[in-house]
Amino acid sequence: MDASIQLDVSVRAGRLHASSLESPALPSRRGRRRGRADASSDLAAFENNDLDDPTGVLYYDEGTTALTLSQVNALPGAAGNISADPLLDSTGNLAPESPCRNAGTASGAPATDIDGQPRPQEGAFDIGADEFVP
Repeated sequence: MDASIQLDVSVRAGRLHASSLESPALPSRRGRRRGRADASSDLAAFENNDLDDPTGVLYYDEGTTALTLSQVNALPGAAGNISADPLLDSTGNLAPESPCRNAGTASGAPATDIDGQPRPQEGAFDIGADEFVP
């Protein structure tokens, strides 16, 4: 069964900043989201996400095979994903030096961010629910 979702997520206390995702449901584990699907056949799109996890395991194919960032980006429908600390400021917004700035995609992105600010601010969308305002 293929279930598609699109999301624009920012986990302010955690590390996931997602821009575009179409996949079966992704369960949460201790505040981190990890894909648990047959990536080669079920994944329709997994683009422009910040998948930061200190273990280096960013996605589980079929819930068992651990994939690194380069392996995730090599999957059909996957592109532009990064693995970096999103560098949030004390209010949970993107800091000026965040690698999520201008690294998102317009595909499926809302016109405003989580704070109601228009998107994009600098000519390109940011990864996650927050848009950096210069």
